Amino acid sequence: MSEIKRRLIKPLLPSLRERNRYIVFEILSEKKFDSSAVFDAIHRSFYDLFGQFGLAGAGLALINWNKAKSKGILRISHMWKDALKASFLFIRSINNSDVLIKSIATSSTIKKAKSILAKKPNQ
Repeated sequence: MSEIKRRLIKPLLPSLRERNRYIVFEILSEKKFDSSAVFDAIHRSFYDLFGQFGLAGAGLALINWNKAKSKGILRISHMWKDALKASFLFIRSINNSDVLIKSIATSSTIKKAKSILAKKPNQ
């Protein structure tokens, strides 16, 4: 049975696959936030700027969140990475606490993004 499925489902060519970017970001605030509050704020800001169609095309996802350092990794489509960085500017508060979200780096592989997240010291 599995051999039949293997013959029917062909893998996508590399040129047809969706290219993702991984954005390493930091939240500058006096408080620490959990991953759901951070993702909700980013999601809401992106939705307010680009709507449901933009959000669906972007494929926004929070991959990694370090609460102690207030840093994380977001995955997004390569065509929407600049739009995501623009939506960071409109996030002013999370849970009624003033925040500033700063993009540290952009990577095309999750392995490189995780190494950047581990290397950058907490300021």
